[in-house]
Amino acid sequence: MATKKKFRSLGQSMITWFLLMGLVPVCLVSWFGYQQVSVNLIQDAEIDLKTTSGLSAQFIHNWFDYRLMEVNSQAKSYNNVHLLEQLKSGLKRSNTTLGNYVKSYDWTKRVNDVKNNLVSFSRLYDDIYDVYLIDNDGNILYTVAQGTDLGTSLLNGSYAGSRFASAVKTTLETGKVGFSGLERYEPSNNRLAGFLVAPILDKSGKSLGIFAIQLHFDRIFNLLNSSLPTDYFLKNYLIDRDGRLQSPIAEDDWSDVLNRVIDTKQVTLLHKKLDELTTGAEA
Repeated sequence: MATKKKFRSLGQSMITWFLLMGLVPVCLVSWFGYQQVSVNLIQDAEIDLKTTSGLSAQFIHNWFDYRLMEVNSQAKSYNNVHLLEQLKSGLKRSNTTLGNYVKSYDWTKRVNDVKNNLVSFSRLYDDIYDVYLIDNDGNILYTVAQGTDLGTSLLNGSYAGSRFASAVKTTLETGKVGFSGLERYEPSNNRLAGFLVAPILDKSGKSLGIFAIQLHFDRIFNLLNSSLPTDYFLKNYLIDRDGRLQSPIAEDDWSDVLNRVIDTKQVTLLHKKLDELTTGAEA
């Protein structure tokens, strides 16, 4: 009986060892397979991210290029130059405040007497919300939407602290086309907006003021959200140099835009790379 028990125990031990020896290769193969699948998934994700982000970036660049051409073209339009000249002249002769003048009969008459294609221009593109004519003192003399900013000065008025005002000041100083960046603009019900501004010059090349368009970015945001399948784990979004969110991560939630800072390892590495490129360019 003892001998039988000994052989039985030895047999069970051998079976156990054989099973273990057989499982080790299976486990190793499974582990290596898992690692390979994981690497392949990461590589596929990187390829998808580069592809979609590249296409999105190209679309955004093209979109801005066309808007820049439009704002430059409108700033040089004879009708727009003439309308700004008329409104500046009317304000000077009115001997009243800017706020009162834009509500006057003279303002209305001058706007109606001059051929004005700005309303049609603003309606031609669904991403242009408003169009502005501004004199050299930052006075908003005309807008299509005629919001609460009409009749105010961007140099010292209620909205002098806006990004819009900052872009106007810079363009008045430099004579170059500028972009304000994103902001929640109060006269547009705090909707996310950005402003392209271009100098308006008279025949002699002297500055008359500013032509500006207010842009909404629904099309770009929708593109970023729709560039990947809805069940995909990758998300495309925009951040500025400070890591502040410039586009929504979730399609139906824009509350984080301009309020949330993305502080990830990848963003830190990106900023480091951008700093190196900037330093190298300056050198």
